[in-house]
Amino acid sequence: MLQALVLCSSGLAFAESDDSVPTLRFSTASLPPVTTPAGDGYLDQLLDALFSRLGMCVEIQKLPPARGLAQANAGLLDGEAARINLDGSLYPALHRMREPLFDVVFAGLYTRPDVSVDALEDFFEYRLGFVRGWKIAESLFSEHSMLIRTHNATQLFDMLDAGRIDIAFMTVAPGRFIARGKGIEHLQVTGFTLRKDLHLYMHEKNIALLPALSAALKSMKADGSYGDIMDDYERENR
Repeated sequence: MLQALVLCSSGLAFAESDDSVPTLRFSTASLPPVTTPAGDGYLDQLLDALFSRLGMCVEIQKLPPARGLAQANAGLLDGEAARINLDGSLYPALHRMREPLFDVVFAGLYTRPDVSVDALEDFFEYRLGFVRGWKIAESLFSEHSMLIRTHNATQLFDMLDAGRIDIAFMTVAPGRFIARGKGIEHLQVTGFTLRKDLHLYMHEKNIALLPALSAALKSMKADGSYGDIMDDYERENR
């Protein structure tokens, strides 16, 4: 039996869902602190609170990006938890919730005091690294002459810590989280940043839920419960 993290309105995380409560299953490739194995990440808490307003539980499965999207599009899962705009021609069965969950901030992270990046072209003066396959980074820096692609974010920060790259191009909140775990001090964020909205995508079999979910999310933003969960995330992105 598949063991996956299930979150319900009680705030408790457990290995298997309660069959008496409707549970929707979503994939994600998000990194801590956005999602965590314990289920206390920002996205975990947000989806728990959001779906509880509809009397539902949510199950989050951590999967590689391509695999998660393929399973969601095929209807093996109920959707994708948080994505930047998807190409509808590639994933025609996935439908976007209109209201964004939150935004993700891409930037350069560095420790050298002499690094100065306020515009995109400034990155090209430094040794740059990013995780292989990140489409935004590939689109921005494919012509960079001092570029290293790593297999994962942990390896990226190992290279930054060892001085093999000057700047790690990364999502800011997970980057700060990884750096803290490795004891990397004096981490700075470039003046150049790029913000992108993340949306929940639902398989077409449950498309009727999208208006109610979007309305519930707007209500959370209005009544302050959204800020209770996400304000620390915003601070992590500065």
